[in-house]
Amino acid sequence: MSMTPVENIKEAIEVEKAAENPKNQEAAKQRTTGEKWFNGVRFAVAETVILVATAAIAYVANYGKDSYRVGGTEVPNYLKKFQVWMRDKMTSSKFFSEKGEFGVRLAGAVASSTVLMHGGNLFAPVMKWMEDKKANIVNFFNKHLGKPGELEEGKERIKEQVKQTWGDIIKGRALSWIVVFTSFFSADMLLGKDASGMRRFDKFEDKFGKWVAGFTKAGKDAGANLSGNNAYRFGKILALDIFATTAAIAIWNSVSKFSAMMRRKKGTYAHDVAADVARDELAVKKGIAPAEDAPDAPAQETQRTSYTSRQGKRPDNYQALAADRAAASSSMAVS
Repeated sequence: MSMTPVENIKEAIEVEKAAENPKNQEAAKQRTTGEKWFNGVRFAVAETVILVATAAIAYVANYGKDSYRVGGTEVPNYLKKFQVWMRDKMTSSKFFSEKGEFGVRLAGAVASSTVLMHGGNLFAPVMKWMEDKKANIVNFFNKHLGKPGELEEGKERIKEQVKQTWGDIIKGRALSWIVVFTSFFSADMLLGKDASGMRRFDKFEDKFGKWVAGFTKAGKDAGANLSGNNAYRFGKILALDIFATTAAIAIWNSVSKFSAMMRRKKGTYAHDVAADVARDELAVKKGIAPAEDAPDAPAQETQRTSYTSRQGKRPDNYQALAADRAAASSSMAVS
């Protein structure tokens, strides 16, 4: 008994799912040299860009002037103004004011993080560009640094990977900020104060700032009075931000990739198979073999080539599916 077109589509979808399972993909066992370099370069660029941007934003927001003269016009320091406004607005509210020191600490952390998060946001377009150019970047590294055969292997692996969209990247960025902020603030509360009454997070920032200032002549000459020393200020900013940025990038990349994988798993199997069916149906109507079955058909460099067609795992009744669809369409036209 022949299967209906709907049953054929369902079976094709199941085969697609099985083929895309990493456990069933031989190429997924080992990343190519180009992929490793891509991941390393992306992480290094992200770390550098975000740290520099965050440090600059934090310095202006915390230690900058109230206004700057730009082209003869006095421009307010909006970063500082917003941070102070948001912190004061929250501390004056009933919820925060009733929490005592915890409320003041939380309000300051939220206001500061809301401003500093834009350092990471500025990297989002760079991350999207690198994702869009991933194939070219991976191929470049595989060509110049890879082992024999890795260039072609890398091309196939990239085709099998779903590309991250702006939606995936934004989800990753938002969740990374929430996780890092919650984790660091919780750690600050749990570590509390030392015997002298100084919060341990503040103490660590102070020590790190002094260590950084010690590399400069001004820092050495200033001695214990480092409050106005720029190296000391940047050191305090970077003390925790180095760890926060590293954690945020790792979470960001993981969540964005996971979001893309889930998006494909939930929504595109049926769409992709339906596209294959429509193409093959047209081929059957014209009396020619589907493009992927033709012996001399050129490979199409698309973002996601069918796993089943590449791996020879297309269901036995796949062509029958197209024929059924064609027959169904013909019968409908006759009736």
